[in-house]
Amino acid sequence: MTAFLTSSIRLDHRYLFDTTLFIDYWRKLDQANNLITYILDKDVKGGYSILTEAELWAGASDKAKEKATKIMLRPFTRYELNITIARRAGKLYSQYKKSGLSLADCIIAATAEHFDLILVTKNTRHFNQLQPSIISVISY
Repeated sequence: MTAFLTSSIRLDHRYLFDTTLFIDYWRKLDQANNLITYILDKDVKGGYSILTEAELWAGASDKAKEKATKIMLRPFTRYELNITIARRAGKLYSQYKKSGLSLADCIIAATAEHFDLILVTKNTRHFNQLQPSIISVISY
């Protein structure tokens, strides 16, 4: 893991791990594997959006992948969607859709904002337009 990423992940912060991290972990990409290993070894506080779970389940094409998905997500907190997050995501989407932000990205961003989490993603292109006024983003 790069020194930048290690120094970016602090134990006194809480994080929201985007779908990209878990997909890259499945793909056995070194940076994602190293980051998840670091997160688990250091007991970093963080989790994933319920939307991330839905996206991962969309790719779980058989019982073995479903089981692997459950095991992979087990150590992390699941952040549920609620009315406040849904309404905020709708507002963000209305404001940013012309610049390429999807409704799914807006739900992720609204979740991070609502729970005061730092978003960890490989997809910084869209989320960077929300920094720093709405959310903080770390790229891996």
